[in-house]
Amino acid sequence: MGCFRRCLCCSCTLLLLFLLTAVASFLYLFLVINPVMPTYKVESFGVTALDINPKDGSVAAELAVTVRAENPSKKVGVRYKEGGWATVAYHGMGLCSGPLPAFYQEAQSVAVMSVSLKGREKLEAGMAAALQRDQNKGSVPLDVMVRAPVGLRVGEMDLREVVVKAVWDLEVGGLSPGKNASIKVEDYKVSLDL
Repeated sequence: MGCFRRCLCCSCTLLLLFLLTAVASFLYLFLVINPVMPTYKVESFGVTALDINPKDGSVAAELAVTVRAENPSKKVGVRYKEGGWATVAYHGMGLCSGPLPAFYQEAQSVAVMSVSLKGREKLEAGMAAALQRDQNKGSVPLDVMVRAPVGLRVGEMDLREVVVKAVWDLEVGGLSPGKNASIKVEDYKVSLDL
């Protein structure tokens, strides 16, 4: 019976030490390192080419979107990895998409990334005509959806990879080829997949 008690006592002590280490690590991470989510803003929305055919519902688009990423964390850098993508949609229907650049963003820094998006899509009945009407009115509602695998880095230590998902609800002032569209309204939401 004494051997069982010693074994149980050792197991409880090890479990307590593990829990204390986990709590200390958690407190260190959030009190000392103090990670803060980067903020993002669409700085420019350029239209390289746009061809809307209301008769057959086809849309061919080439866009250049510039996004400003501000990392306010004092000790956490962000590594944007290969495999990220962005899509521009009109009322939930994709118009064009393209890959995100891979780069490392230092702590307390600002990075500007340019994303080229291309696509040729056939929209549902009437949607190409609605896009053409909004274009003519000078007020086009668009969604920019981004999915980016990122790695976090504290000092020289790489932490696990997470996936950042961001959705911007934009209202742009027309989509004239060869020009930057004015951004009238911008609202975005960011979520993490751990």
